[in-house]
Amino acid sequence: MPGILYYRGKLEQLLNLLTCFLITVIILQFTLLFLLIRNISNNFFIGLL
Repeated sequence: MPGILYYRGKLEQLLNLLTCFLITVIILQFTLLFLLIRNISNNFFIGLL
């Protein structure tokens, strides 16, 4: 049945897109977290000086 194969292909494409999107979001969140921690630590050290 070509219908099932067609939908299965579409589903796999969708899952690939979703996976890429999630990976991008996770990387962005880690980057933001890293920048936030660095900013806080910089302010902390400036406060100590």
